[in-house]
Amino acid sequence: MTLAPIGAAMWLAHFGFHLLTALLTPIPVVQRLLLDLHFTFGGPPWWSLHAPAMPELLDLQCLVLDLGFLLSLYLAWKVSLDLARANRGKRLPHFYRGAFFSPCSIYVGFGLFFSRWRCAECFTNRYTL
Repeated sequence: MTLAPIGAAMWLAHFGFHLLTALLTPIPVVQRLLLDLHFTFGGPPWWSLHAPAMPELLDLQCLVLDLGFLLSLYLAWKVSLDLARANRGKRLPHFYRGAFFSPCSIYVGFGLFFSRWRCAECFTNRYTL
């Protein structure tokens, strides 16, 4: 139960990434649907339409992960205190599990971001004239 906030934060950061990077994709899909239904007032589908770049997206994802981490640590601390009172001072490692998973999730997020950036840079450098 104590890891639920960080799991929800990971899901929200991941879903937010997909939502914000594919924000304008319904527009060409609706244009294609109108074209298939023989409504020509929409014009041809604009498949090259893309969402504007958001350099702050990684910062926003890290903020959401950090808030989930802090809530997870707070809940783990409360559970550990309750269990310590019930077990006469023996603490269980709920607090330490949350402290392990949050830096791992940020490391994975940064690793995926920078590996995609390096691959894109290699691709553009190889095929430029």
